[in-house]
Amino acid sequence: MGIALGDYNNDQKFDLWVTNYADEFCALYRGLGRLSFSYATHATRVTSTDEQSVGWGTALCDLELDGDEDIVIVNGHLERHSPNHSQRPQVLENIEGNRFVLSAKDSPFFQTPQDGRGLAIGDLNRDGLIDLVVTRIGAPCAVLENRSDRQGAYLSVRLVGQASNRDAVGAVVTLSLKDRVWIRQRVGGGSYASTNDSALHFGIPSIGLGPPATEPTLKVDWPSGQTSILEVEKLNSEILIIETKETR
Repeated sequence: MGIALGDYNNDQKFDLWVTNYADEFCALYRGLGRLSFSYATHATRVTSTDEQSVGWGTALCDLELDGDEDIVIVNGHLERHSPNHSQRPQVLENIEGNRFVLSAKDSPFFQTPQDGRGLAIGDLNRDGLIDLVVTRIGAPCAVLENRSDRQGAYLSVRLVGQASNRDAVGAVVTLSLKDRVWIRQRVGGGSYASTNDSALHFGIPSIGLGPPATEPTLKVDWPSGQTSILEVEKLNSEILIIETKETR
């Protein structure tokens, strides 16, 4: 029903997250490289958080700036006569890239059954935290401001292609800081009937924010085959990177 791309365990290999129908667990596939994946739902304890709802819109994103990507799921049964037509949305908190736990237990929205469908993510108020927009059947869109406790800094990257497609769909951005590396890929659209903000968002934990021996570095691998490398002057900011027109 929904799909999201990310790197939940920060091993620089993209992973896939898929929401499924009722009585089926959502599926996490750990990337092994070379378009090979391993089923990781049980190993990451997703099954202990899964309410086996009908999942729709979903996203992998760092909600509290701790350096790993959490999971958001919007749920709602397809059959209107089902007694469980309205179902609670979920936030699965990533614990150090090893396992997930059901979070947002003090949020009224995530504790209220919804007829959810689409999910779009982006930093709506430019405070560095990813916010959520949820579409619902028979109800207005829900705009959710992220008020998570910050555990680090952020970096937002916007891309404009010239030799590549203008939206830079397919580009891979790598952020390196000391011994930590994070990757993001610019994808087109979102997971289900939604389009996410085009900015690529990185959460950087406070543990890695001491005086660095070198400045944080960004590398962009463009769809055209070009590579751009630049130093990041400051965190907690948004960077615009425009590809050169020349092709190699």
